Amino acid sequence: MALLNLRNRSATAEVKEPEVKEDVWLHSICDMCFAECPTLVHRVDGVVVKVEGDPNGPFGNGRLFRAVGDRPLPSWAAEIDASSWGQVFLKYVISHPAATIAIPGTSKPHHAVDNMTAASGRLPGAELRHEMEKTMDRLL
Repeated sequence: MALLNLRNRSATAEVKEPEVKEDVWLHSICDMCFAECPTLVHRVDGVVVKVEGDPNGPFGNGRLFRAVGDRPLPSWAAEIDASSWGQVFLKYVISHPAATIAIPGTSKPHHAVDNMTAASGRLPGAELRHEMEKTMDRLL
């Protein structure tokens, strides 16, 4: 049996970085709820490496607000301390079990105040979330 002489072997093996053939950001949507919020998806060589909210498309690019129009808030909005449709939408999103962050985005100070107000007060439970979904399904 031959003994290996490891002391004389060079430990300078060359490591090559993999060649990146594709590195793209794609526009998509999150379909976890009725809001269908716009997202940006970072794909490298066919593998999604990051998904983030698209700051240029809050609230489904306005789709939700167009759907509710000038309708008054449903009576159940008081159960979650919501005084605007924006607060209803945000409370729905942040109460979703899979949600870790909501990124509504706005350039208007009064909308920012409304968004921050949604972070206070009660959130919908499973039963009310289902009622919210039925309401939005009828409108969309």
